[in-house]
Amino acid sequence: MNRFLRICRTTHSWLGALVMPWVLIIGATGFYLNHSQSVLELLGQTELSESDLKGLTELPITAEVARQIAGTVWPALPILDTNLANYRGRQSFGFKKAPGFIFIPASRSGLYFVETTLSRQTYALDGRLLHSQYNLKRVFKSLHENGWIGKGLGTWLADIVAVAMIFFSLSGITMWSVPKVRKLRSLAARRQKTTTP
Repeated sequence: MNRFLRICRTTHSWLGALVMPWVLIIGATGFYLNHSQSVLELLGQTELSESDLKGLTELPITAEVARQIAGTVWPALPILDTNLANYRGRQSFGFKKAPGFIFIPASRSGLYFVETTLSRQTYALDGRLLHSQYNLKRVFKSLHENGWIGKGLGTWLADIVAVAMIFFSLSGITMWSVPKVRKLRSLAARRQKTTTP
C-alpha cells in the first residue's frame, strides 16, 4: 500500500503541474461564460463611440452596391453565399467568404461589418477601419471547450485535461482517505486491546 501511495503522490504532483495552465483556463473561461458582462467591463472591451461615426458617407445600399463592397473584402476570394440577414438589429445583406462574413446594412448606415470566428471589424463604406475587437465570447468558449483557440485540431487537448482532472481528483481523494482509514483502524485496534480482558 505504501508503494501505491508513493506512485499516486508522484503522479498526482506531476499531473497537477502539467495540467495547471488548462485548469486555470477552464476556471477563468467558465467564470467568463457565467459573468460575461462584468469580465468585458474589466477588460475594457469597447463598442463604437459617436466620434468614430462622425463624417461617414452614407449611401443608399442596393444588393448590387452591397455586392461590390463585399468584393473589396478579401478580394482574391470568391463570395460563397449571399442572403438577407438580421445583423445587430438591422436588415442587412450578408456575404460569406472562406475566412468569414461581411454584413452590410440595407439602410443608409455608412458602415459595414466583417466577422471572422474570433473577431469583428467595423468599416466605413470607403474601406476605413473604424473599430476592431475580438469576439471574446467565442475566444473564451473555444478555450473552454477545446483547450486552445479554434477548432482546427479538435478537442483532444481538452479531453486529455478532462481525463487528467478526473485522475487528479481520484488520486487526491485516495491520498487523503488512505491515511485517515489507517488512523481509524489503528485507533479501533488500540481501543479493542484496552477493552479486552
